[in-house]
Amino acid sequence: MTMNLIILIILGVVIWFLIDRNKLHNKIQAEGGMKRKYAELLKYLLKEPEARITGETNDSLQIEYKTSTSYVKYYLFQTFDMVMLSCTLRTPVHGEISKKWEFPLNTDQSLIFKKASQDMIQFANDNANWDTKQAQKIIDDFIMDENVIYEGLGINGVVLDSSIDSAISKYGSNYTETVHGQYSVEINYKEEGILFYYKYNDPLKKIFSIRFMSPFAGKTVKGIRIGDLVLIANEAYGKHIWAHSNANDFYTAVYDDYGIQIRTPFDPQSAEEYRMFDNIAEIVIVNHD
Repeated sequence: MTMNLIILIILGVVIWFLIDRNKLHNKIQAEGGMKRKYAELLKYLLKEPEARITGETNDSLQIEYKTSTSYVKYYLFQTFDMVMLSCTLRTPVHGEISKKWEFPLNTDQSLIFKKASQDMIQFANDNANWDTKQAQKIIDDFIMDENVIYEGLGINGVVLDSSIDSAISKYGSNYTETVHGQYSVEINYKEEGILFYYKYNDPLKKIFSIRFMSPFAGKTVKGIRIGDLVLIANEAYGKHIWAHSNANDFYTAVYDDYGIQIRTPFDPQSAEEYRMFDNIAEIVIVNHD
């Protein structure tokens, strides 16, 4: 009798699991399937030319690629209330490492990408045996597009919290350097319209802010460009606060949740409700952790 009861309980749990999972699959399919639902995240994970979707089910996706020095596999899986991403990286010299992340369902996909990227970069920084070129390869695997600003993260393989040397290595020696008191040092690439900043007293010279102005012609992941109306940025990023300091001639709309700031020319006669119709003069990205 007891054994029969145990069998019935097990069967009940299995049946409940199958019914529940079927409901999940139907829900995902109603939202367009995994590839459509996670199209923004896939845009990042498929940046490498060799990257391909090698596996797909109703609730998961697998992406793989190989280069001359590494093998990378991503696995994306959704439950009713969580989305999980794992990354496996294998190299001949360093063997295999794997990391896994879990996020609440409907977490902004750019933030999923940012968290995974930062953790992989942190691993490279913390592992004393890790080759610096291989560490940069990890970063470049995540960020490839030279004309896209990744909010709260970086551009063209140069990421926040990395050394200023990574920016100089990427953009060259044709820059001007300005020391702002004992607060920060500015590395200005005028022809590109990109400025990098690190703290004056930081021996590691880690980039804490990247600033974009004309003639930079790229855009953010959400499609915002210099010259767009602030209204368009508000629609893309939502909640923000306005800030102004006497140290610059700009109003700054701060979008803390995304690690991005939008600047418009300062006008003491301009009421806040009309600033949404101003044109964006500068875009700044910062860490938002």
